Amino acid sequence: MPEWAWQKEDAAMEGSKLRLPRTQIRCPIEIRIGNRRIFLEAEEGDVSLGGMFLHVKGLPANAPMHLAISAIHPFEIDGVIRHSELSGVGIEFVSLSEELRQRICELIAEFAPREVLAN
Repeated sequence: MPEWAWQKEDAAMEGSKLRLPRTQIRCPIEIRIGNRRIFLEAEEGDVSLGGMFLHVKGLPANAPMHLAISAIHPFEIDGVIRHSELSGVGIEFVSLSEELRQRICELIAEFAPREVLAN
């Protein structure tokens, strides 16, 4: 994981209301909520080490979910819908292992503007 990601995550986790840096993404995603599956062919949203926002309507707040993200480095992750609104859902990632943190960082690096990665 890039050092900048850890530093920003540590600062955000120190009990403050800071948000983790977010990167815009566009890739296929499968959402599983209970027995329901939703396939998003080229979903646009944003991602951070703590969660993601997806432009999907009609999903209930506080619902546990499983995501399969098909990017250059595909991975699956569990989350909880923390807010649901007309424009989409905010998802918090849960039970993050070191390997999943690394996968999220790879996803961020895949979509982050190159000038951001150079700093």
